Amino acid sequence: MSRGAERVEGLPVRMADAGGHRLAYLETGDGSPVLLVPGYTGSKEDFGPVLAPLAVAGHRVVAFDMRGQLDSPGDGPAESYDPEGLATDLLALLARLDLRPAHVVGHSYGGIVAREAFLREPAAFASLTLLSSGPAAIRGARARLMTSLRGELVEGGVSRVSSLLRAAGGHESFDADRFDATDPVSLLGMGEALLSAPDRVLELAS
Repeated sequence: MSRGAERVEGLPVRMADAGGHRLAYLETGDGSPVLLVPGYTGSKEDFGPVLAPLAVAGHRVVAFDMRGQLDSPGDGPAESYDPEGLATDLLALLARLDLRPAHVVGHSYGGIVAREAFLREPAAFASLTLLSSGPAAIRGARARLMTSLRGELVEGGVSRVSSLLRAAGGHESFDADRFDATDPVSLLGMGEALLSAPDRVLELAS
């Protein structure tokens, strides 16, 4: 699947310069801004089914690829894909597209990134919604799987991990193409962050 393809009907992929990085996004609607942040190995297309309903409900809706995901080029070392680095991108995109204050919805790792941005600059947010985001680092079987896949990624790159996922039956066609287009450095950086994220619930509650 080529970068920049139209994958959500009627919505072309747009690009914005935000914080020194090129970020890809989809936009529809007019009204109070909503920013949708995808999770680890995800992309803006994950939010395809909710874009039109949110627009009909009176919102200007933007879903974007974080740096290194699908249509947003990777840029920077692995450490720059931690929540702090990606939160800087998020806040820059809010400013660049004149979305402040926005209702921000973060899915999975995108929620961890959105949480960091909110704690840093709450005035940029009308609200914060965390969707399937844990309070801290992943644990147990998921952490062991992440660690195993990290080793495969370091040794064999994205193609090896993609082959393993295809063989396990866990990759649909779009998911596989999207994963193959993801920057491997971003996968390493985000993966490390998922294994070490601190619990910040009390900070959010204060």
